[in-house]
Parts: sequence; structure tokens; C-alpha cells
Amino acid sequence: MTPVHFVPRREIWFVSAFVNSAAVDAYARARELAALLQTELQGLKAEQLPRLADRPELQARALAMAHSVQLRGSWNPYVDGFPYHDENTGLHFNKLGYFEFEVEYFADHPERRSEIEPVLVQQPPVIAAERLRRLAAQKSSSTLRLDLLSPIFVFVISQEVRPAAPPWTQEQIQAHKRAIGVWTEVYSGAWPDYNDELYDRRVAGNLSNRLSELHLIRKNSGLLYLAPENMSQFFDRYMRPFVVAPTAQLRAMHFALFSINESLDILLMRQAREDFRDRAVVEQKLRDLRQIRSALQMKMSGIYNELDSNKRQHYSSVLRHLLGEFSLERGGIFLRINEKFEILHEGLQQLYQRKQAADQARTERRLGTLGTLFSLGVLSDFAALLLGTANSVKSHELFAGIVNGTFSAILMGVLLLAIAGRIRQRLEKAAAPVLAADAIIVDAQSRVLVITRRNPPFRGQRAFPGTLVQNGEPPTVALVREVKDETNLDIVVERQVGRYDAAGRDPRGHIVSAAYLCRLRGESQILRCREDAGEAHFVSLEELRGEDLAFDHEDMLVDAERLLDRPAGG
Repeated sequence: MTPVHFVPRREIWFVSAFVNSAAVDAYARARELAALLQTELQGLKAEQLPRLADRPELQARALAMAHSVQLRGSWNPYVDGFPYHDENTGLHFNKLGYFEFEVEYFADHPERRSEIEPVLVQQPPVIAAERLRRLAAQKSSSTLRLDLLSPIFVFVISQEVRPAAPPWTQEQIQAHKRAIGVWTEVYSGAWPDYNDELYDRRVAGNLSNRLSELHLIRKNSGLLYLAPENMSQFFDRYMRPFVVAPTAQLRAMHFALFSINESLDILLMRQAREDFRDRAVVEQKLRDLRQIRSALQMKMSGIYNELDSNKRQHYSSVLRHLLGEFSLERGGIFLRINEKFEILHEGLQQLYQRKQAADQARTERRLGTLGTLFSLGVLSDFAALLLGTANSVKSHELFAGIVNGTFSAILMGVLLLAIAGRIRQRLEKAAAPVLAADAIIVDAQSRVLVITRRNPPFRGQRAFPGTLVQNGEPPTVALVREVKDETNLDIVVERQVGRYDAAGRDPRGHIVSAAYLCRLRGESQILRCREDAGEAHFVSLEELRGEDLAFDHEDMLVDAERLLDRPAGG
């Protein structure tokens, strides 16, 4: 049997995203991203393809393919009115959707598309995803959050098979499963010793009802083959709205649900600590939770209703398959999130009621104090004494004026002491900010140490090492100890960089940080991170400029650079 080879006509890529539409034009941003990725790929160099380094002929073809690429980008909103607050980063978004990129290789030499193999197809989206990660790390990209934990989804679109396409019966699909399977999951490779069971899974679930088509969709990629006449008649009219778009939409829903699940875990942790100190914050969280929940339920209900009505057999098959691929079946992650919603909503509601009761009790105590003063006639006596003092002065009755004035002063003192006691009580009850200390550690090459955070808040972002200061301990002592524990480095604290207390700088609450410029105590030290601390590296100042560091550490970096530019004591 002669093996078949699919000739790609083009590809369609998807990247799911949350967007803050009040701060960014997502439609314009899509065109900018397409131009950025096209420039990146057209300038691709051999050293950026290390996986092909031992296969120079394939590497050369991959470079030729990338250098010929043409991209067009578009933004596709899926859920409007989506008040998503990322509890990890503290950022706010209001839309869920996806960026779609039409990708074409060898537009001027279409005959060269026959040179494209699956191992080459995976290279450009991997390079593109890395470029998007670098972009997402910049402060300027905080208005959108891209799904960069997942690979860029790749649909390979083909209308040509060499030497010729057979009728795609189940028997023919099985006979050609190795040739088909490498295109279905382009990120997974095609080693010669892969077993047949793996390829059986890759070609299982052909969604097409036609013998002239293949519709194979997996979590990160898919193959859509249509005979030429079908491609011209049905791709834009049917395949786009009923196969391509639902794949992107449900992948975006998958991204949203797992993001929300992560934020709910953080909220549950914060709720357990009861660190929501402002009743207005609790009210806003409750409103946002109800709105997000409603938006998700409406979207998923529409999909489930389509399946229940089963009006269009092929479309229903596509939806049912996608729900399985993206773990969105009834009773899956949506049920788990619903349970967390219920627990969190009930807990926040109870917290809100406790705070409301506490506020009411304080109001009643204040009114009670005034009522006591009125009931004792203190305020009326005070007014009478003041009036008597004034009259005595006018009538030149010196002794009576002194007596009335003395008692007026005593009562004034009592009132002032009561008011001062109330103010002092409120100030004592107001939660004092938590103190933190952060270290900007500079080595002999003028590089600074950054840690990629492993835990929320700001999981995945880079930050300077630091710690919360407990029990009145001097911040510098706590910092030296924590850096040693976290990175195995001994440091010397040189001087304070600044104090950082901007509202909202830390999603965990009111945390004020003191940052210090530090040096290594000797250069022959081994950097070794604690298991739960994340990765740590010394990097150049240039590399960090413009990066969206965790908390407000980019402000610390700017202030530290000013100190480094002038000598100590200058």
C-alpha cells in the first residue's frame, strides 16, 4: 500500500484571551499581533530551531517555510459582560474570546507546500508562542491575558492528498492511520517505534459524514481535509461556523473555566484567612461572582440545549466531541466550579453579614453614647453653663463667671475625652498594614536576582526575593535570613531603596514593603532555590526594563537603578 501525504493549503491558529476592552482595542491588537508574529517568523534563525539541529535538511526547509509566512489576525469575542478579576495578578477584564490567525506558507510558490511535513508544522507556532510569552511579560500587555500555558491551537487545512485520496471509509482510515495521525496531533511527534494503539487514538472519532472529507480534532490541533470541490463550496459556508468556530469557542471556555478555578482557589484561601477587610470589597466580589456565573451558565446551557434538541446531526457530533476534548461535559470542571462558587458565595455572604452587623453595632454604640449624655442632661447642663458664663461676663459678675467657666471647662474636658477615646478605639481596631521586605541583590556583573514565582499571587511572574516581617523583627534581619533560606545566598544589605505602599499593590491586602539594595557576601556562592520558591536567575538590568514584574517591583527596579547610578552617601 502506497502511503499518502497531505499537502497543507493553510493553517488557522487560535489563542484564547481575556481582554479589558476599556483599555485596549482588541480588533486593532489582533492586527498588531499578526504583524509581530509575521516579523518574528520571517526573521527566524537556525539557532531558534534546536530540535532540528541534527537534521540540517529539515531545518533548512523549516526556515524557508517560516520566511515565506503570511499572517492575518482577527479578534473574536465569545462572552461579553464577563467581569473577571484575576486573583493571581489583580488585573480586571470584561470580555472572553480568542485571537484567530490565518497562516499561509509559500503564497508565491504554492507548489512548495508539498515539502511541508508535520514536524515542520509544529515549529512556527512554538516560536510564535514564545514570542507572545515575551510580549505578555511586558507591563504594556496588562490589558489582555493570553492563554500561553496551552500550545497555540493549530488547524491544518488541506484539499490535496498525494498520490490520491481514497474514499475515507473506516477501513481506509485504519490503513493510513500513521499518515493521518501525524497531522492530527502535530505537537506530539511521529517516532518510528510508536505503537499502533497510539495511532488508533489519534485517528479515532472522524466527525465527517462524507467519504471525501476528514474532520479530526484534538485538544491542541486538528486536521480538516476536504476534497477540492467541497473546500470551495462548504468551507466558509459551513466548516467555519460549525466546526472551526466552535473549536475555538469551547477552547476559550476551557481556558476561562480553569482560570476561574484558579482564582476561586485563591479567593477561598483569602476567605479562610478573612482578609477581606472592606465591606464594599465583599459586595463587589459577590456581584462579580453572580455575573460570571450567570454568563457561564447561559453559554453552557445554549450548548447543552443544542445537544438535547439534536437539530443538526453533524454539528451535534462536533459539539459532543469538543466537550469531551476540553473537559466540559456535564458534571466535569463546570460542576466543580459551581460547587466552589456555592462555598465561596455562602462564605462571603456570611462575612458580609458579620461586617454589616459589626458596623450596625458601632453605629448603635455611638448613638447610645449620645443618648446617655442626653439622658443625663450633660449636654443641656453644658449649654446652660456656657450661657451662664456669657451672661456673667456681660453683667460683670466675676465670681459667677469663674464658677460657670470652671464647670464648663470640666464638662468640655469630659466630652473631649469621650470623643478622643472613641477615635482611639477606632484607630486601634483599624488593621495596621503588614510589613514586607524585598531585596534587590546585585552581583559583580551588575546583574540582579529575580525569582519566577511558583505560588499566587503573581504566579509565573518574576519578582525580587522578599518576605513578610513578623513580630517586630527588624526588616533587614528578616530579609537576610529569608534570602539565605530561599536561595542559599549570603547577602549584605547596603541601603534602603524605598518604601512602597500604593493601594492595591498586593492582592492579599494592605501590605507595605521596604526594598533594600543588597550585595553578595563573596562571589563564590552557589545559587540553589528552595523547592517551593520557584526558579531564580541573575539577569541584566536591560532584560528587566519594561517587564511586568510582580507586585510593584518594576518601581523598585527603577529606584534601585537611580541608586546604582550614584555612589552611596551621594
